[in-house]
Amino acid sequence: MHNASRDRASDGHCTCDENYVRADCSKYEGACYPTCLYCDGPYDTDCSQCVANASLVELQTGYNMCVCDDDYGSADCSMYTGECPPTCESCTGPSLHQCSSCVPNAYRNGNGDCVCLAEYGKVADCSVYNGPCDPKCDGCTGPSNADCLKCLDTRNNLDYDGQTITAKYGMDSPTYD
Repeated sequence: MHNASRDRASDGHCTCDENYVRADCSKYEGACYPTCLYCDGPYDTDCSQCVANASLVELQTGYNMCVCDDDYGSADCSMYTGECPPTCESCTGPSLHQCSSCVPNAYRNGNGDCVCLAEYGKVADCSVYNGPCDPKCDGCTGPSNADCLKCLDTRNNLDYDGQTITAKYGMDSPTYD
């Protein structure tokens, strides 16, 4: 492909189009289309290598075009639009190390991955507590006594669920005066 201008310069000589060089105007040195890392011209069909998150597609015309990979968008394919891993609250890609922020009860490990705290690690999104309960609790959703499903009344071996007192171990409920 020759990229010489159709119009002659004022002195009558043919000139290369803007950003094309060499005696025959065959080398392009301008900006590439946003999805192209390397190119032979300024258009989307001039790509020779793609940016990250894009793939080269050979067209029937013999030209190549870079197309954003699945779950990536924007002019340069840099925006991740897919689903984040379950331990990520937001992310820039599908891997654990691409989390922008971790969900509650998760932290970044030495590799930069969002992983569940040990007490929350039995479900993928770190949402269920499975660690030890406060000694005042009979079941819990977290480690503090504010997380009790039921409070224990250890003075009289009674259970108190916030509304009802019931005797444990077959004892009769006490009478209060």
